[in-house]
Amino acid sequence: MDKLGFAPTWISMIMGMVSSVNFSVMFNGNRLESFKPTRGIRQGDPISPYLFLLAAEGLSCLLKNNQSWHLSGIQVAQTAPSVSHLLFADNSLLFFKAHGDGVNELSSCLDRYCSASGQRINLSKSSIFFSKGCPVTLRDEIK
Repeated sequence: MDKLGFAPTWISMIMGMVSSVNFSVMFNGNRLESFKPTRGIRQGDPISPYLFLLAAEGLSCLLKNNQSWHLSGIQVAQTAPSVSHLLFADNSLLFFKAHGDGVNELSSCLDRYCSASGQRINLSKSSIFFSKGCPVTLRDEIK
């Protein structure tokens, strides 16, 4: 939030709301000792979508600022603007020209985001798709 220009008092207030949560569990009718979660926000927390937007904006800024020839995105029509990414609550779509240098540049960008945000990319849930015009040799090189 600091990098996005939020005031320290605002950051402190948001972090206070996120870090002041305690959980307790009932076991066989007895309440166990309460504990603090070590990471994440509880499911259904009303602030969750807004925090997602802040995190998504951080990734979006990184991708926009890194747009070189390799990471220029795609156009769906000649007069359409270039689209490099679409970010959803539980999914991200990244669109780039297939090029070895572009893969390295994208990987570096995502590494910086993960390092700064504490989030991780689940490679077992990640996929790569190529357009019909992408040569097989280039596909093999990138994969």
